[in-house]
Amino acid sequence: ERATVTSGLKNPCPDDCPFRAEEIKLQDFCSFRCVADWKQCRAINVRATVADVETGSCISCQLGGCHQCSSDGTKTCDVCASGYFLRKGRCISVVLFVWAMILTLIIA
Repeated sequence: ERATVTSGLKNPCPDDCPFRAEEIKLQDFCSFRCVADWKQCRAINVRATVADVETGSCISCQLGGCHQCSSDGTKTCDVCASGYFLRKGRCISVVLFVWAMILTLIIA
C-alpha cells in the first residue's frame, strides 16, 4: 500500500504492515509504503534502519555521538565517534562525564 503526503497520515497502515517507509526516489517525493518491520524499512530507505513503534514510521538511528548505529533494527549505537564512549547502546561525551565526576567530587 502506498501513501502520499496528503493521504499518509490520515490513512494508517494495516496491522500486517504497520510502519511507513519513505521511498527515496526523485519521482516519488513524499511517497510512503507500508512495511512489516525494520528490515523492510531499510530495503525501501537505507537511512531508515529503525521501525519506531511509537510513531509507526521508519526512522534513522540519529543518536548523538554515534558513529555507527546497530544493524539489528534497534535505536542503539555500536561504535561511538571520537570523544564519546559507549554505554548500554548510547554514546556519552567524555568531557561531560569528566565534568560530572569533578562536580561530584567537589560537592561530596
